[in-house]
Amino acid sequence: MVDILPNPPEDRFGQNPETEPHILSNQESTDYVLDWWQPLLLLVGLAVLSLIVMIITRSNTSMRMSAFLTESFAFLVPALIVIFASRVRRSPQLRLGKLVTLTRLALLVIIGFSSTCAVAILTDVANDIYPIPKSLLEHMIELLWADSTAGLIGVVITVAVVPAIAEELVFRGILQPSMIRIAGVPGGIGLTALFFSMYHLNPWTFVPILIVGVLLGLLVHWSKSVWAGVLTHFGANLVATTFTNSHESMDYEILTQRESPVIFLLGLPVALAGTYIFYRLVRGEEHSVHTAEPGD
Repeated sequence: MVDILPNPPEDRFGQNPETEPHILSNQESTDYVLDWWQPLLLLVGLAVLSLIVMIITRSNTSMRMSAFLTESFAFLVPALIVIFASRVRRSPQLRLGKLVTLTRLALLVIIGFSSTCAVAILTDVANDIYPIPKSLLEHMIELLWADSTAGLIGVVITVAVVPAIAEELVFRGILQPSMIRIAGVPGGIGLTALFFSMYHLNPWTFVPILIVGVLLGLLVHWSKSVWAGVLTHFGANLVATTFTNSHESMDYEILTQRESPVIFLLGLPVALAGTYIFYRLVRGEEHSVHTAEPGD
């Protein structure tokens, strides 16, 4: 049986990133990183394909089904094909890596949920400056509102699960390593977050998504696993589902209500504390690898 994720070869310094994980803390190995233009071309192609599929499916299905089909078959499936058909499949970031404990997995979901609550106030500011069109909010209600348990499961899969996997594989799994290679760690994470926010084509959430995108990039870079981004992204997207379905009914007036300051006051410290704890967990483990004796 062929190993679809073979061990990465030695890098140009003669060191194996799998056995010496600290090598990736300062630079991205070029063994699995695509040239900068390749992920950008992929991103453009996926955006065009997604738009085509959305236009076709929207006229024949519900908003929710259209979103599911678009994310699954116009974004996730092509991305997986590119990953396994290219050298990206050798990336150690495709493995769970340091995310092997339930505590860390749960912490990432909490970070995603709380960070989105913290930046939601920025969407209210944007809405005050330029109100969100009623037609757009009606589409959001159709996508997010569920009137049954089965419907709620469908919303979670469509809004939280599939986009988290698809978008993180593309942005943090494929694009970010290439951007880091040409712009350094801060620049690469920032550029990836910028493209991530632009992809969503929503001026009202551009800044919040940009901030969350930087956070996702940092978590993936620290942990050396794209699944850190997937779990955090899942937690972030879960906020919209939770908010919408916490009401007995949903309409334009409810959806445009300003968020309570309590959400911001609770979300921000939880997000900051969770991020710091996660950083200490993964960096502390890395430090122990550095200082361990060869025979230990």
